[in-house]
Amino acid sequence: MAVLYGTLYLFFAAFPIVFREYRGWDETHTGLAFLGIGVGVILGVIYSFLDHAKYAKLRENNDDELGPEARLPQSLVGSIAIPISLFWFAWTITPSIHFMVPLVGSIPFGFGFVLVYISTQNYLVDAYTIYAASVLAANTLMRSTLGAAFPLFTHVLLDTFPASDTLR
Repeated sequence: MAVLYGTLYLFFAAFPIVFREYRGWDETHTGLAFLGIGVGVILGVIYSFLDHAKYAKLRENNDDELGPEARLPQSLVGSIAIPISLFWFAWTITPSIHFMVPLVGSIPFGFGFVLVYISTQNYLVDAYTIYAASVLAANTLMRSTLGAAFPLFTHVLLDTFPASDTLR
């Protein structure tokens, strides 16, 4: 989950580079580029509510005896959406491609991020019941560390991107 959180912050650092430096947008329009991830997050929350209702019914049918792994199916959906989004965004950031294509490509990332994040947090709490606070603290430490580190190499990553010659 820490790598996923770092990737989210990598996106936060990449959007101004891609849309401001490469495409010449001003700050206002560059800020609007984050709406793609926002829409994905909203869709992910809606899906998560629906999935939780399914989990509650499953738990009720099994006499409240489900293992922590029962929390993970929505994580599978999210883990498919995230790499699709990353490839989509990376392949479409060149200025010759319409700006909406990478923005729409960031929607699955927001969607997948929420699904993986919520299901993993729930899994950790269910799996480490009395030690849940310690596990979540360690998880937060790792997330925060990678969330701080990943944006530091965003510019280098984009400058060494195979299509970097066509970005400027």
